[in-house]
Amino acid sequence: QIVHDDGTGEALYAGGWFSRAGILTANHVARWNGAMWSQVGSGLGSAVRTFAVHDDGSGVQLYAGGNNEVARWNGVQWSQLGTGLETVLSLAVFDAGSGPKLYAADFFYDFQTGDSVGRVSRWDGTTWAEVGDPFNSIVRALAVHDAGSGPELFAAGEFQQSGANAAPFLARWNGSAWTSVGPGPNASVASLLSFDDGSGMALFAGGSFTQAASVPAVGIAKWQAGAWTALGGGLGAEVSVLAAAD
Repeated sequence: QIVHDDGTGEALYAGGWFSRAGILTANHVARWNGAMWSQVGSGLGSAVRTFAVHDDGSGVQLYAGGNNEVARWNGVQWSQLGTGLETVLSLAVFDAGSGPKLYAADFFYDFQTGDSVGRVSRWDGTTWAEVGDPFNSIVRALAVHDAGSGPELFAAGEFQQSGANAAPFLARWNGSAWTSVGPGPNASVASLLSFDDGSGMALFAGGSFTQAASVPAVGIAKWQAGAWTALGGGLGAEVSVLAAAD
């Protein structure tokens, strides 16, 4: 879910596998205005797994990612952004120095090997371009975080490496390659959030891990100043979504 104003007022947008919202037909996406659900155009043709709000120069618009597509809602209609992506699990807006761009994490199955391959791609306004080497398994989350030297793009998931670079479950983009974030979680990371909990900005990770580096941390951990800390006794099972309220 995400909050967005498409010109008709601020509303909550929900996406998923559903085909109805209340009594209305709502194909995979619906809008809640505080009192009722409404359709968002004609909806989308496949399940929505992630949202982002981005201004590509033509105004702030809503982007939705899911099975085999990323689509843009301009307040009137949906339009698809290029082709070539498979199952999109995360969207993020990141400025690598040439202005904010939309990034998508997707994965596909390599039928020759039987393995999943994860990718991060950047939308240039016309086509999707792969960012760095692919990952050897699913990329489940993207986040932009400033660890002290400027905003960086982080990717997390079920992977162990990108190309020849070891990067177990969490990686950062250095402008030319995906690299490891030191010793980190010991199992899959499903969600990322850059957030200040009162102690300064930190990167929070949620997943199915039981420790981060040498720190016992069940399902959730915080990375700050190059070190991992636990959040209490953890959450006991996989943490698949992290969010912060204003």
